[in-house]
Amino acid sequence: MSRIIEKDGKLERQYFYACRYNYDFGGEKCGCTILEQELVKAVHKILEVNIAVLTESEKTEAVVKGVMDKNLKQCDGQIRKLEKLIEKQNYEESKAYQRYVTGEVGKEEFKRMQEKSADAVMRLRGQISDEQAKYRRFKRFFEKKLQWLRAI
Repeated sequence: MSRIIEKDGKLERQYFYACRYNYDFGGEKCGCTILEQELVKAVHKILEVNIAVLTESEKTEAVVKGVMDKNLKQCDGQIRKLEKLIEKQNYEESKAYQRYVTGEVGKEEFKRMQEKSADAVMRLRGQISDEQAKYRRFKRFFEKKLQWLRAI
């Protein structure tokens, strides 16, 4: 919107932005207005801050890489932990087989132990798959952010 105002004895057009909400519903002026000059100053300030941040792009990139590395390292650690649990489960199964061979455990008990072990290993492999998918998602997410940061 604009209006004509008198400034230093001269007529001058002043541009401003006003809330449409009240106007659209037949009300009086709601008072939510901003002069064009103030809006330009506010946008300029925001751009200055963003440009200042981006001029420190090497530091910003290092921070993003650090966060990415931390997240990827956590996923790797979790995957290794789950793989060790599978190894432990396999070791326990081999001990159970040894006890079956030596006659300490009956055939039914050994089959039950085998089924329980197979279920546990299957769950662990599913968790590994989830962690690997999470790793790939993190990697794609951060690589895209780094790509945009480098482009800027």
